[in-house]
Amino acid sequence: MLPVGGLSEVFPAASDGSIKELRNQFAQCCKLWVAGAPLRVIESIVAKPGKADLGRCVRARKFTRRVIIDLAYTMGLFPQVVRERSAAAEPAEVLSLGLLVGPSCIRHGYDRPELLALDFATRGEFSRVEIHRLGSLLDIAALTTESSFVGLQREMKLAYEGWAAQQPPEGLRDGR
Repeated sequence: MLPVGGLSEVFPAASDGSIKELRNQFAQCCKLWVAGAPLRVIESIVAKPGKADLGRCVRARKFTRRVIIDLAYTMGLFPQVVRERSAAAEPAEVLSLGLLVGPSCIRHGYDRPELLALDFATRGEFSRVEIHRLGSLLDIAALTTESSFVGLQREMKLAYEGWAAQQPPEGLRDGR
């Protein structure tokens, strides 16, 4: 058994001692999480062979509630360290938007700040999977001109409102 905290509860490879397999599963699940994959896809990877519960997705939920939260917390340390180190520097270093909101992106399951801003701008009206679909429909990468998160939220809200006025958002629903 690997002494890797909560990872052995989530990844079946952790119990057989295979660090390489654990690392591969961890990386694959993280990529799927921020790419907007449904929990049942992540469950199919982390479940013990032949025991996937695609209805409740118990292991995938553990992954998102334990591992992803810990990963986001750890990533949140980087901007704090950079901010602290640059506080004494003249002029103070400006942190990139990705570095500032990266931990929140990881926690919420997004691979870029625009999707997080879109989620905040729509006030939780859509699931994580639906926000990824909406981001693709809006082509949010082409819309982005702002360098602040507040400005980015404003842009995403305007883009969504313009899109929703032309067609109803029911086509985005993922069955929840």
